[in-house]
Amino acid sequence: MEEIVLIAVVLAAAVFGFLLVSKFDKFMAENFRYEQKDHEDKSPDRVVLTERSSDEDIAETIARFRETHGETRILIYDPSDGDADG
Repeated sequence: MEEIVLIAVVLAAAVFGFLLVSKFDKFMAENFRYEQKDHEDKSPDRVVLTERSSDEDIAETIARFRETHGETRILIYDPSDGDADG
């Protein structure tokens, strides 16, 4: 009789654990979708231009960036200078 009670308790715990984990899985999947959507909706807050960028590419990129960001401050950094503050 004790073995049957033990089996029933273990089975009940397994079913409860399975239900709990499945609810948690649904919660995490929904949370991940919201996080992913928020990340996709945000535009970048900085643009990196390399020496391979043409003058036209730079002007176009800056114009697009200014359209999505009201007040834009442009900082030109020369790594050979060694000081980002100028």
